[in-house]
Amino acid sequence: QAALQGFSANEGMLFVRDRASLPYSAQLGQGTLYDSIRRQPLVRESDRNVCGICLQRLEDVFINDASDAKIIIHLPPWLKASKLASFVLLPIHEGRRPFALLLAGWPEKKTIGFTVSQIRQVRSMLKLVGTANRLAGV
Repeated sequence: QAALQGFSANEGMLFVRDRASLPYSAQLGQGTLYDSIRRQPLVRESDRNVCGICLQRLEDVFINDASDAKIIIHLPPWLKASKLASFVLLPIHEGRRPFALLLAGWPEKKTIGFTVSQIRQVRSMLKLVGTANRLAGV
């Protein structure tokens, strides 16, 4: 909720890696896409798409036009089928080891970036999540 508010997004989800297996599944979220993929093991660090690359490189990904031909070939099928025109992917990690992936999206194309304040707030929140994960011994 805090991340979605920070990005002014009404659609989003948190993919979490299941300890019993390598895939990440959407465990928390809101919106039509989340409702359609909830708890399905859809994201892997080894994937050769925007999600896998985000987790492998631990880099934020911002796609402002998901229908762009240069971009659509790098989207997983479940994201291609969504109604998201723009989205951001943020890896959540502790000690450079990813354990979750945040997706926030919009039905319209985002043509402007985010404010420094928005990015700072979301990054601070993700750092706290990483620290809480470490302290919980997960």
